[in-house]
Amino acid sequence: MELRKKSAMLKPGYKQTDLGVLPEEWEVAEIEQVADVKGGKRLPLGKSLTNEVTPHPYIRIVDVYQGGVSLQDIKYVPVDAFPPIKNYRIYKDDLFITVAGTLGLVGKVPKELDGANLTENADRLTNLKCNQDYLLWVMLSPFVQAAIEEEKTTGAQPKLALTRIKKFQFPLPPPTEQQAIAEALGAIDTLLTSQQELLAKKRALKLATQQALLSGERRLPGFAGGWGEKTLGELSQIKTGKKNNEDKSERGKYPFFVRSQEVERINSYSFDGEAILLPGEGNIGSIFHYINGKFDYHQRVYKVSNFLPNVSGRFVYHYMKEYFGEHAMLNTVKAAVDSLRLPTFQEFFIKLPSLDEQRAIAAILSDMDAELEALAAQLAKTQALKQGMMQDLLTGAIRLTAGAAPTSTHPIQ
Repeated sequence: MELRKKSAMLKPGYKQTDLGVLPEEWEVAEIEQVADVKGGKRLPLGKSLTNEVTPHPYIRIVDVYQGGVSLQDIKYVPVDAFPPIKNYRIYKDDLFITVAGTLGLVGKVPKELDGANLTENADRLTNLKCNQDYLLWVMLSPFVQAAIEEEKTTGAQPKLALTRIKKFQFPLPPPTEQQAIAEALGAIDTLLTSQQELLAKKRALKLATQQALLSGERRLPGFAGGWGEKTLGELSQIKTGKKNNEDKSERGKYPFFVRSQEVERINSYSFDGEAILLPGEGNIGSIFHYINGKFDYHQRVYKVSNFLPNVSGRFVYHYMKEYFGEHAMLNTVKAAVDSLRLPTFQEFFIKLPSLDEQRAIAAILSDMDAELEALAAQLAKTQALKQGMMQDLLTGAIRLTAGAAPTSTHPIQ
């Protein structure tokens, strides 16, 4: 597991190691030097924590995610399962790593539990002689995860031997720097979690608002009266494109809509105006694009355009995102992949309020979409920042201790 390439030109304060270039005061350690690695055990399960005879939580592979344990469906081991039950306990000061099935999931016991029993498909790292959170970040790091992939056994079910885990090498800074690194990565992880939670809440709010407004259940102030109904074929023109994937150009001047969420580029355009684009095969009913401008589109992509004067294309776009998927799946043509034919689009019914109310609804939903896109972009930046911090902090490229001023200067000149 080499973290940095060898170089004859090192900055002062750094050294060449088996793992690459590291700060001089850092060591290269093996897992067995800082922890005892022990296996879990398959145990009989009880019913629930509320049952007085089953007070021992049992962590299974299905309960584990990268970084921790979900308590949503946690199971329990009966008190009298068998005497050596304590030999397979994992406690708050320990770590675990999955070693069968889904390999390399690493975490610690949730703070809600004093301890738990661990499945035989995971090993625990106990009696730690280094900072627990620092070691957790090391085990989560891309370079250790890559080593796990390299060390797994092949077969019907991939496995990771306990003896191989013991020999994993990793950079080990002094205790104060371990703590500083763990705190810095913990802070960015907390920020990431809060951004993820905010994005989830905003998505749920958008979904609820969309359902209420597009169904007419909720009316905006100043609007009243009944809604009409037309088929998509009555209120627009629907056509497929004439281009193939081979026609795209990486630096093309115009958007090129293909059968995926990603929009390609192309140097031609076949339409200039307001339109909704969605694939006719593959991920039908789940991919929708709205555009008002010049673009081209694939021969298996449907273009909905040329809307009637009293119809808002953007309203239709939001309405189709909410309701078209179910209609599409009920009318799909079963072949090698699910596909749609023109009548499925033409016969889709849309309920329409007045043009002003359509525009008002579309404006609200579009603003919410823009906010979601901004939050998702912010989340992506934080995720990239976290990955960069893990690489720099866990290799000493950036120092955090008082004796080593923070710097992003690469140790290799």
